[in-house]
Amino acid sequence: MKKLHAIVLSLHKKQLLAIIPLLVCLLAFILIRINKTLTIFPDKENVYGMHTYCDGSEGGSTKITDPQINGNRITFEYTLKKDNPYPYAGLFISLLVDSTFLDISKYDYLSLELESENAQGFAIYLKAFIDGFTKLDQYFTHEFLMKEISVDSISSSYRINLDEFIHPAWWLEQRETPDSKIKKPHFSKMISMQIQNGLFTPFDSPVKITVRKIAFTKNTTLSSTIIWLCIISYFVIYLVIFLIIQRKNKVISYKELKVENDADEDIKRIMNTVAKNYADPEFTVEKLAREAGVSASKVPGMLKKRFNLNFKQYLNTIRINEAKRLLRETDKHITSCAFTVGYNNIPHFNRTFKQFEGMSPKEYRKKQQEEKKD
Repeated sequence: MKKLHAIVLSLHKKQLLAIIPLLVCLLAFILIRINKTLTIFPDKENVYGMHTYCDGSEGGSTKITDPQINGNRITFEYTLKKDNPYPYAGLFISLLVDSTFLDISKYDYLSLELESENAQGFAIYLKAFIDGFTKLDQYFTHEFLMKEISVDSISSSYRINLDEFIHPAWWLEQRETPDSKIKKPHFSKMISMQIQNGLFTPFDSPVKITVRKIAFTKNTTLSSTIIWLCIISYFVIYLVIFLIIQRKNKVISYKELKVENDADEDIKRIMNTVAKNYADPEFTVEKLAREAGVSASKVPGMLKKRFNLNFKQYLNTIRINEAKRLLRETDKHITSCAFTVGYNNIPHFNRTFKQFEGMSPKEYRKKQQEEKKD
């Protein structure tokens, strides 16, 4: 317990007890905020492939333009035709980078920002790789996950929980995947994603889509809350420790003693005079009385009433406290410490010190040095 107190006291004196934990918590908070987003577009490094597609490859006559990438925007237009039972058109985004799958299992949401003209809704498809089943060159062996989105306005932002993506019915009907392999989505091995027309897109009417952002994001609410609670809890604990340390270190002040709400100016002058002259080995009650402008006969009574100490006890308390500080914080010889605080008789200093501390000055310094090492 003594070692722990010494460590806490040392950290407190160096102001590390408050600073280090705060910096650690703030660093953790910053890292969480930095790593909370995986941006697919804008794609500053051009690592994700993008192209448009439609039912033309299956005999349909739907028309779609190539994607126009201009800075932070992808724009494409399409017109659905009725000549195909299930007309479709959309934007394909490859998530494979150098034959490596994209892992989005650590994220919670798909965030989209897009503008749409004449579109009543669209569908988002995520495709994943299933170990032991998927073959990259066989389309229907990919795992399909879908989320239908309705369009509420021309320009919208969408935050879609990944748990809302489901396997579409047509894929479940056509697949030959064992149920054990699709119990949960394979978010750790993503192949691609698609932004495609919705079920209620009008026929023979041009639709224009402008995509401004595609990103996977984390839900940092819980982790951020925990960090802030840790910071608040720590400072509550720190305040308690600080008050305990202050109470344990409370001594008679000999440099400055604030006497608040006390009309006795005489005792103020006495304490200030002692604080300035305690190092004088010839300092007496008479000298104190002359400099403080107080009757010498009053001094003992005032000190007894205020501190329950006589003049000699009060003076020795201040001198021994300063001697202890010098022994702790400097390498001054013990004799030099004694002379510095007003003792010109070393045996007397040693006796007085032992009366106060229960040990000699030499033993006190040795103890303090051992506690610092621990």
